[in-house]
Amino acid sequence: MVGDDVTAGGPAVGRPRADQRPLERPARDEIVAVASRLFAEKGFAHTTMSEIAAAAGLRQSSLYYYFRRKEQILQATFTINRAPLDFIRRIGVEPGSAALKLYRLVRFDTVQLCRAPFDVNEIERLAVRQPDDFADFWADRQSLHDWVEQLVRQGCDDGHFVETDATLTALGLLSYNEGVQNWFRAQDAHRPGSGAVFTFPGYTAEQVADHVAGTALRSLLRRPADLERLRRQAAAFDDAPVHVPAPAVGPAAGRSAAAPAPNAPGSRVRRRSANR
Repeated sequence: MVGDDVTAGGPAVGRPRADQRPLERPARDEIVAVASRLFAEKGFAHTTMSEIAAAAGLRQSSLYYYFRRKEQILQATFTINRAPLDFIRRIGVEPGSAALKLYRLVRFDTVQLCRAPFDVNEIERLAVRQPDDFADFWADRQSLHDWVEQLVRQGCDDGHFVETDATLTALGLLSYNEGVQNWFRAQDAHRPGSGAVFTFPGYTAEQVADHVAGTALRSLLRRPADLERLRRQAAAFDDAPVHVPAPAVGPAAGRSAAAPAPNAPGSRVRRRSANR
């Protein structure tokens, strides 16, 4: 049971829908996806629960079964940063080289993004326009960036990575896997034989994640031949992505910002609460 979001990982059985066309994903994920588009188009304040219900093909009463307030839907979009942040906080304190942890993080984050029900670019555009509503989103983003930057610095310090601008590298790594989401989400429309002008074969989220993590680490490693060893080491861990539910209680108001990474330059993360 996950508080207000009683479905947690998929649609509830028997909830009436206004639109009887089959959904391509669980109803909860469909709600978050269409709501994120509406928030980006109309603004969070000017989007109503009835509009979200209609766009998701649900009766309004069914929408309230999944989310009681639109603030809870907004919070669900924060998982785009929260899942990899929770992941690196867990593995960051485990034994292992910075190179191995960075490989695992990039691979994990790429799978999460490929499987996310919403477009990360839509969320970030919305977050830029409504920074007060997305204070927690940006705090999580800062903390995730700090972790990546710290791992890059550690890799340089221990001699595994070539010398590089750690801040710029962290920005580039996080942008790389976010960009991959754009074509991954649209790949069914570009399969050979689809009639599309631009075509390419289909890939699984895991294939994409292995490639992205490998390309990223190969560009950093002082000895690129070490990549295969990192891949073998990473294969020993169960880093399967997780479906992260919406926060358990209430809207995002009043929650403090995410804590900085241990020993990371987290002093830049200011503690603040969202003004909802």
